[in-house]
Amino acid sequence: MFEIKTNVVQFFKFCVIGVLNTGIHFLVFMGLLTIFASQLIANFLGFCAGVTFSFFMNAAFTFKQKTTINKFIRMVLVSGTLSGFFGYLGDSYQWSPYMTFTLFVLVNPLISFFLTKKIVFSE
Repeated sequence: MFEIKTNVVQFFKFCVIGVLNTGIHFLVFMGLLTIFASQLIANFLGFCAGVTFSFFMNAAFTFKQKTTINKFIRMVLVSGTLSGFFGYLGDSYQWSPYMTFTLFVLVNPLISFFLTKKIVFSE
């Protein structure tokens, strides 16, 4: 029972931080689309900006762990791969950038929470 409550609280904190992360991601993504034509590049770099913020906030407030370069690298690789995959889909299927971003935002929280907890901040 305690583990379920802990997971729910962690997921809530993760989602709040994720909303802020998403704002950073969106602003960078849209700004870079004016420089690069590729959604893959813009989405990946936008996500990297957001994930850097997210990593430090989640380490401190969600999982209460010290940050290490190895954890940061794992976070960027796990999350960046997921982000890059959605950018690739957007480019391949010629989706609107808004569609790419919206699908990513809808799917990412659950997958990202699980992967972050198990791979990045595993005890």
